[in-house]
Amino acid sequence: MDKAAAIKERLGRKVRLRPLQKSRNEGGKLVEGIDDEWWVAEASDKHLRLVNARLGHSVGLTYVHVEECGDAGLVTLRCQITLDGDNLIMEPLHPPE
Repeated sequence: MDKAAAIKERLGRKVRLRPLQKSRNEGGKLVEGIDDEWWVAEASDKHLRLVNARLGHSVGLTYVHVEECGDAGLVTLRCQITLDGDNLIMEPLHPPE
């Protein structure tokens, strides 16, 4: 099954991201290894939107950003997500294929 089809099957359901997200706490310290749940809020043939279930941050991605979507609800990304206050920062891990 391709990535888009796998994500579409999870529409409206929770997933977990890999690599684990990072968050900057109120004191400004970067905390790594946050394993929040994310909702698959939108999924089309070309893009998806994920919403952090705990904080409400939202991120729009294309499938270039997705390495794979596993059966256990793990979505492996090609980018690192960091939550910094009201901001969401997305940094590439390696170039797309």
